[in-house]
Amino acid sequence: MKNISRLSAFLFFILALNTIQAQDEKPKDYQTPESIVQAIFDFCTVVPGKTKEWDYISNIVLDKGIFIVRAGSVGYIPIDGKELAKILKSDVEKYGLDKSGYDDRILKVKTVEFGSIATCFVHFESRVPGSSRPPKIGLNMFSMVKKDGRWWLVSVVEEVVNKDRPIPESIFK
Repeated sequence: MKNISRLSAFLFFILALNTIQAQDEKPKDYQTPESIVQAIFDFCTVVPGKTKEWDYISNIVLDKGIFIVRAGSVGYIPIDGKELAKILKSDVEKYGLDKSGYDDRILKVKTVEFGSIATCFVHFESRVPGSSRPPKIGLNMFSMVKKDGRWWLVSVVEEVVNKDRPIPESIFK
């Protein structure tokens, strides 16, 4: 009987320790608006030979969250987080990005936070390493809400930057 009590106490201790570790390991991705931005850019970056967790996006984007992305000559298309993951996964397979990689890099971020809402303007660069094509330079506007003690992505709108449409200087002042 004494051994069962010791075993129960030991198992309880292990369970409690795991619970404490799980709480301590709460992803940093949810703690600030900037960490949500970084998590999205990390999600969109493809490291050659590294397996991607495609469902991870649902940990960052609110259920009804939406991305308005530039689709070449089509203009803008609205998609949700799951559709973004599906498109990215398809592109990785279609263009062999699992071998070459895809770099989605933040150049500059400006955050405006008020209460439980935040907007981040993100100047970014996207490219396929080793490609002769120039990188895509753009500006994203991330909208977020703080719910249940953490930040959630609500929407992202993207615009491509070029010589005729530079980023307004006022955004990053």
